[in-house]
Amino acid sequence: MADPHSVKVMDLGSPVDTMTKLLAPIADAEWPRELEALRGGFASELNVYRVMAHHPALLQAWTSLRNHLTLCNTLSARWRELAILRTAWYIDSRYEWIHHAERGRAAGLTDPEIEAVGLCDLSSAFDGADTALLKTTDALLEGLGLTALQVDLAAEHMSAQQLLDLMATVGMYLTLGFVLKSFGTPLEERFEHS
Repeated sequence: MADPHSVKVMDLGSPVDTMTKLLAPIADAEWPRELEALRGGFASELNVYRVMAHHPALLQAWTSLRNHLTLCNTLSARWRELAILRTAWYIDSRYEWIHHAERGRAAGLTDPEIEAVGLCDLSSAFDGADTALLKTTDALLEGLGLTALQVDLAAEHMSAQQLLDLMATVGMYLTLGFVLKSFGTPLEERFEHS
């Protein structure tokens, strides 16, 4: 008879092969008619969105949030990319890290700064405002929210709108990380040797 107090640990392993194949990036020939307006844009350029295209209504709804956070965000491009890189590092998403290291450079981040995003001691590589942004990002990732003290500390360096945009950015990239890691979404060919 089994010990009633023992705990059975379930090995979840890697993504289920059937679902991984089912949710592979959609090829051009299978692109949903409902998403025709997104063909040739961001959604058809990136494999993560080609996976999301399996749910056209979700990808259409996602587009507004994605456009706000990438085009109209109240965070500077530098801060947006720092937050995304920190999120990619935290969730161990090679896909997002490679994409946003490139975008971070375009936003003015240096290679040493990009490398430092993965350090434990952020204050040695960044000024007070950048460190506050990265520590706020960490607090969101680790605590799934902010304490009143953390909100007050963030408010010393960012507006309420910036803080809300930071929360939405971290949340959006967590969701993309769920998709990438769950279905083994491959990098696009141009990044394969990165």
